[in-house]
Amino acid sequence: MKGVSAADSIRKERSSNLELLRLFAMFCIVANHLVGQGDVLRDASGVNFLFSFFMGNAARISVNIFLIIGCWFMADASFRGSRFVKLWLEELFYTVILTLLMAFFYPADVKPNYVIAAFFPVFGYSHWFISGYLVLILLSPFLKRVLAMRPESLKKLVLLLFAFTCVWSSVRPFENETMDTLVWFCSMFVFVGWYKRQIYKGGNQAGKKAGISFKGGWILLPAAFTGYFLMCLLVVRPMLGSCGTVMYEASIWAGQFLQDYKALPNLLIAFCVFRFFLGLEIGSRRWINFFSTSTLAVYIVHQVPVFTLFLWKQLVRIPDHVNSPAWPAYMVGAILYLFLTITLLDKVRTELIEKPLMQTRPVRKACLMLEAFYGDLI
Repeated sequence: MKGVSAADSIRKERSSNLELLRLFAMFCIVANHLVGQGDVLRDASGVNFLFSFFMGNAARISVNIFLIIGCWFMADASFRGSRFVKLWLEELFYTVILTLLMAFFYPADVKPNYVIAAFFPVFGYSHWFISGYLVLILLSPFLKRVLAMRPESLKKLVLLLFAFTCVWSSVRPFENETMDTLVWFCSMFVFVGWYKRQIYKGGNQAGKKAGISFKGGWILLPAAFTGYFLMCLLVVRPMLGSCGTVMYEASIWAGQFLQDYKALPNLLIAFCVFRFFLGLEIGSRRWINFFSTSTLAVYIVHQVPVFTLFLWKQLVRIPDHVNSPAWPAYMVGAILYLFLTITLLDKVRTELIEKPLMQTRPVRKACLMLEAFYGDLI
């Protein structure tokens, strides 16, 4: 295996600014699933409806944030077969275990095809983000060659990709298919890699050395939240009563932008939030990093197909609380409790299963074979 690069050494000592953002993004994703899969907007009313609506519509923006963070680190990190294998085994572990448990205790709710699909989770669409991210890891050595193009050529490619993915998606109906996801993930890798290498390092970092700070960065977060709430207001307006044709059309467009991670407003909001957190200087906070390393476990567990409805209806018991005056606090508390429980379980899995398994001969050989496949690409 290749030696550890300088980029990898830096990566191991990440500060907690982007780890905190990772937690925030996953919180919004879980909130969206709780609201949507728990039929909250169908049953809630008044303040509870509005709170749930605003809390539950940031998922696609958060997907972009999560993807930007991953691409930011991946753009300069050397390819490691262990990274792909760990993530694949993590998804396999949780999907298989939860599916088998549900099949044992609630056999009437688990069809045979669910059990079979559990052993091949990457090729399904239940964990579409994980599937796309795994493919992105495999394509990253080739995409880094793209980033090595001459600056002017790379800039032209970025403009073309931006026009035919982001801008195009802003003026056409939302499509959420496998190839659509892969094209966007690869495009985001190029966008983020270009920005990091040509704009951020070339401009911001050079400016710091010259005594020039990133002025006005504080305004990015409130600007992003303002944009998000304005789009939510546009979407929710027709639900609160009759409105004119213009408002109704604006509502449709705003809803499309919120639901399509490729749409320009979605990307701008996600990038503004990312850029704000990138500029934070909070050092390394152990408790933040402790929880952030299990964010993907949180995503995988709460989205195992046979477990999802059981989670929201039976464990969280949404129908019993959705019209309670304490619903906002209960909803936030339920998400935080989910984070805590899954994180602790994931730490046990990592220590007792993942670490020993990664040292076994077959797994180490698989990692080496993956790296050998790319040859001088890495």
